[in-house]
Amino acid sequence: MKIKEENNSISIEKIMKKLEVMRAERNKWEMMWDKAAEMCSVNSQLFNKDERGRVRQNIFDSTARNALSCFAASMKSVIVPTTTRWHRLKPTDPKLDENQDVKRYLEKATDYYNNLKEKGYSEWWKFCKNHE
Repeated sequence: MKIKEENNSISIEKIMKKLEVMRAERNKWEMMWDKAAEMCSVNSQLFNKDERGRVRQNIFDSTARNALSCFAASMKSVIVPTTTRWHRLKPTDPKLDENQDVKRYLEKATDYYNNLKEKGYSEWWKFCKNHE
């Protein structure tokens, strides 16, 4: 079977062959990625028993876990800076958007909303649950 795309025909067989080559290339790295994930994962088993019942330690130090936590915190601060206002309440009716009283009210409500959100994740969800 062939797929035509802008005067180029690509066979499904070619695509499947390329996919197999890419899978084979990826498989070379799977064990290393699994080991890295095990070393960084907060949920991985620190200690387990081998086939003889001896306790073995899988993770020798916390460098990878600490680095992962630092990396995650850095990414969050870059992607979602806490100094940025992410939400603003606005009326759906354009006529109300011209009303100064409505603008002031919605600005105060937006400030209240953002202050609640900045207090912390758990308190924010408590607020949401109470106002459903």
